[in-house]
Amino acid sequence: IAVAATLWALIGVLGTAVTRYGIDPLEVAFWRALLGGALFIAHAGVTRARPPGGRDLVLTIGFGVVGVSVFFAGYQLAVRHGGASLASVLLYTAPAFVAVLAVLFLHERMTRAKLLALALALIGLALTVAPALSGGTSAFPQLPLGVALGVAAASVYAIYIVAGTRLTSRVPALALSAVI
Repeated sequence: IAVAATLWALIGVLGTAVTRYGIDPLEVAFWRALLGGALFIAHAGVTRARPPGGRDLVLTIGFGVVGVSVFFAGYQLAVRHGGASLASVLLYTAPAFVAVLAVLFLHERMTRAKLLALALALIGLALTVAPALSGGTSAFPQLPLGVALGVAAASVYAIYIVAGTRLTSRVPALALSAVI
């Protein structure tokens, strides 16, 4: 778990580093998806996880293509246009979006604690993006675009989590991860 958390924390930093060598953010997203997918497939093979079949296979592939590609690309482009720090902070607003989507689509209750956490997250988001929305900086002339891409990546990630909750009720998580 510690290795996974460390690698997750380094996504923005490594994305920034490789783009400095002229690698396009969408190429970074492609390689991230390809390498991660290969590792998930290998793990599923070792554990003999059975892939989903029929309609669930089609849904899982679509879920992966849309969810993963839009999330990865949006995040890497947010790093390019707003920097790794801003993109990472914006990505961590995803739980706030998950809370709202879970109420709407999974029929979860919005408790007072969740409502308070949601309000604090939105206040934090506003405080983070307000200076950025006034314009860019010399380092990031398209900072407002970076903010939009970061929020979009967080939103897609939240949709991915909520939709994944529905899929994992029918498809084991390991098989789902290997196909996605």
